[in-house]
Amino acid sequence: TNPKAVTIVNADDLTIDFGFKKVEGGVTTTTPITLSYFFAEAGINETEVAFHWRTSTETANAGFFLYERVDDQWVSINTSLIPTKVMDSMTETTYRYPESGYLYGVTGNEFAIVDVDLRGVEVRRAPFQLNKEYGAKRSENPATPLKTDWKKIRDQHTEKKKKRKAAKAKKMKKRLKKFREETE
Repeated sequence: TNPKAVTIVNADDLTIDFGFKKVEGGVTTTTPITLSYFFAEAGINETEVAFHWRTSTETANAGFFLYERVDDQWVSINTSLIPTKVMDSMTETTYRYPESGYLYGVTGNEFAIVDVDLRGVEVRRAPFQLNKEYGAKRSENPATPLKTDWKKIRDQHTEKKKKRKAAKAKKMKKRLKKFREETE
């Protein structure tokens, strides 16, 4: 197997953090969770919100904190850790906060979720907008896995690769032109 290979499960939004981070020395490592879905759902009243999220994997995860952005400051929504349901799992786990109904008094329109590992290390994933779903929706039948559109992912990757290659070629052309002008 290729140690640099990354598999993105059920990923249709490539702007979301899928569970990797840089640590000391520039090494890339997995985060305690792989967040595959997040949705901050507004209730009927202006300050009601229910939070829904799903993890594809969890490793040494203790739990979560939720934050809202108020006046350019991140403000904690929950005062105590929302405990993980599984701690270590390679299968999907679904969360809702609060477990039923809506949370009252939430005034932000932008949110963050922070996962906390068993050592107390926190990883923030943000920003998420109110009433906008991020990641892949779960199948109505949990026994039926979501289909990943690998062609779409491959096409997006190929397009980005072409753009990077073109930008690199343009940069090299510029450098070569400058070098020639300086040596003439």
